[in-house]
Amino acid sequence: MPSGRDLPNYGINDFEGDSSFIAIDPALIDKVNRYKPVKRRRWFLQFMLSSALLIAIGATITNLLEKGWSHVRAFAYRVLPEPIIEEVTRKPVTATPPAADPTYKVQRVKLKNEDKYSSYLASLSLKNISPEDVIRPHRNELGGVCNELPPERYWKRMKTTLEVADALVTELGVPLKMINSAYRSPKYNAACPGAASNSYHTRNMALDLMFACSPKEAARAAKKLRDKGIFKGGIGVYSTFIHIDTRGKNANWGIPV
Repeated sequence: MPSGRDLPNYGINDFEGDSSFIAIDPALIDKVNRYKPVKRRRWFLQFMLSSALLIAIGATITNLLEKGWSHVRAFAYRVLPEPIIEEVTRKPVTATPPAADPTYKVQRVKLKNEDKYSSYLASLSLKNISPEDVIRPHRNELGGVCNELPPERYWKRMKTTLEVADALVTELGVPLKMINSAYRSPKYNAACPGAASNSYHTRNMALDLMFACSPKEAARAAKKLRDKGIFKGGIGVYSTFIHIDTRGKNANWGIPV
């Protein structure tokens, strides 16, 4: 039986004189010695690749959460009617019109870009709605928060909604008493009780209208125009006014008509 000295570099001296020791082929031991560093290097490489992959996945998820959430919210507000979203977020829908709420005030100062916006509104050639009718609710103040005119890049968004409102006056055959709300700045919208955080008012695509008739009658006329294909959007019915918007998807809420 070969002596332990035939197996160098393994501390085999410890086994000298031990009859239970079995000699191993030196060639096999040499293979093991060569394989161990390779195995360690392979494991280390796999560990580094796995770590890099996990870091990349984590960074991607974080980026999606930070940058993608606003797009998810915007999509939800396009798909769901505003009152459904308000119900989900458990926000009460009070929507008291400025004319009936003493907490609303009207700013007396001239608004930034008022003349320019007035000229744009006049260019729409509406029959029943004046530029001042549209601008007036932008002077509202609530809880110390002042509303303002929409950014110029939003101006054209109101065109279709105003044309629908103008056609609605003609359809009803009664005067438009007041536009309660048109564009709302994000800060002003946040101060309005029950307002959805991503309301179509903040996109300059919605109007709250008071007519010289009941809101139910006005809503029925608005639905008639919508059924004719004049617009696609939301119709909300409240106790003293109606809401219309041109979101491109039909939606109804509020008091049954």
